[in-house]
Amino acid sequence: MKILIFIFIIPFCLYGQTKEYYQHKIDSVKQIQKDLKSKISQLDKEIKNWEREIVKLTIKSAVMDCVATTTKLRVNFRSDPSPFSDIIRTIERNDTVYVRGYDDDYFLCKSNGRHGYILASDLYSNDEIEKIKTIGKLKKN
Repeated sequence: MKILIFIFIIPFCLYGQTKEYYQHKIDSVKQIQKDLKSKISQLDKEIKNWEREIVKLTIKSAVMDCVATTTKLRVNFRSDPSPFSDIIRTIERNDTVYVRGYDDDYFLCKSNGRHGYILASDLYSNDEIEKIKTIGKLKKN
């Protein structure tokens, strides 16, 4: 009889130990998972900060750099980015200007040592000009 009781009790004891063992393992893994989620959140914030810094540096670089392009037709070189602003002078078709920035459909340009604005649609575009345009729009936001 003692052997029979012993045979029935052993599996229940082993089951209890095994269940506790696995529950401990599950709890440990859940804690690791929680820690990893926290670290991932911190890394996401760091990445966003770095992306903001890249945009700032790109804007700085675009302001300092000039990109050469030509006028599509005879254009007005204006004092401000507005069709109602003063005309500094007229620039002839196919004249070279140096684009420095973008503001409300106008490019900030340099021509003959002076800065002024030319309507974006009046200039030939390229990849560099489009970058300046995109950065100008980002700067507004």
